[in-house]
Amino acid sequence: MTISKTALTTTTLVVALLFGGGAYVATNLGSIALNMSEKIGTKALGVNVNIDTMDISIKELNVNVAGITIANPSGFSNDPAIEIKNINVGLASLAEKLITMKNIDVSGVVVNLEVANQTTNLQTIQKNITASKPKTTTEATQAKEAAATDPIKVIIQRFSLDQSTLNPTITLLETQKLDPVAIPGFQLTGIGEKQNGVLAQEAVKQIFSQLIENSSDAAANAGFYQGLSKDALKDLGAAQLDSIKNNLTDEIDNIGNSLKGMFQ
Repeated sequence: MTISKTALTTTTLVVALLFGGGAYVATNLGSIALNMSEKIGTKALGVNVNIDTMDISIKELNVNVAGITIANPSGFSNDPAIEIKNINVGLASLAEKLITMKNIDVSGVVVNLEVANQTTNLQTIQKNITASKPKTTTEATQAKEAAATDPIKVIIQRFSLDQSTLNPTITLLETQKLDPVAIPGFQLTGIGEKQNGVLAQEAVKQIFSQLIENSSDAAANAGFYQGLSKDALKDLGAAQLDSIKNNLTDEIDNIGNSLKGMFQ
């Protein structure tokens, strides 16, 4: 079964990841993708996604998703924030309310960094993720409300994302012809195992939060955050790196002053 060149929201990516096999999914994929995806994805990332193709093998319990583009948040360019070439999912078991995945393997990821005066597109997406967490109700009430709109729970035994590419498309540096840098790959294991499954929305948040964190670290190490205020760097998690650079400069100045004193 192939769904081609379909513009959907972020949750279609979730559906592709989490519902990649089984007769129930195959026969109801259209309604699941269009109805549940709106609710799950909008809460998870708050941005739109376009998927070129999604191939499902019921016999092999496997789904392959190709050509995913994750849009920039409002206030940034119309170019995608993240592009994913391929996602392959292997399932261990499939039920209506709980899906266990043996593996999710992601490759060909390109992150297009845009730096504004006080933030970045990646940090804005991260804030969307954080803001979607309930803050005023009890945990029991939160779980009940979430289950009413997002009843599917998942267990991900292993998630693997290959080394990705960070492309500094817009920065505050004078030169805009900057070379891309590598983002280290990462693996996550046992997502949802202790809880006997977590809501699909929470699994997506955990995965993308890790990707954004790794991307932000790579951007900081490459100097792409130059020009941001200290408050903005603190929000980005780059305050420690900035402090190290400042301390190193101070030490060099102190050594220079000491040498001057020897000849006075």
